[in-house]
Amino acid sequence: VAQRLTVWENHRTEERHHRSLMLKRFLFEAFDCYIALFYLAFFQFDIIRLRSELVSLYTADSIRRVLTETVIPWVVTAATRRASGKKTDDTDTRLQLGKEEYEQFDDYLE
Repeated sequence: VAQRLTVWENHRTEERHHRSLMLKRFLFEAFDCYIALFYLAFFQFDIIRLRSELVSLYTADSIRRVLTETVIPWVVTAATRRASGKKTDDTDTRLQLGKEEYEQFDDYLE
């Protein structure tokens, strides 16, 4: 949705297009992530439930980060090296080439 809206705005420069897209993606992601917590805090006034939601949200996020940033890359690298039987940097280069394009906005989501 953010990409389509930004294209429709027809920005004069690529930099303005990029900034507008980043702002829209940030606002959409923030709204999506925090609307439930906002509702619990300001409309239901349920502090106990809000606290439990926050604890579960951040615990799950911590586990997800450890798995996606540490455990999964380690397992994939070890399995690739074991399968190829090589202990050189050539395996690391092939792994880097096979990865998807770096998306800068993902850094802002953390």
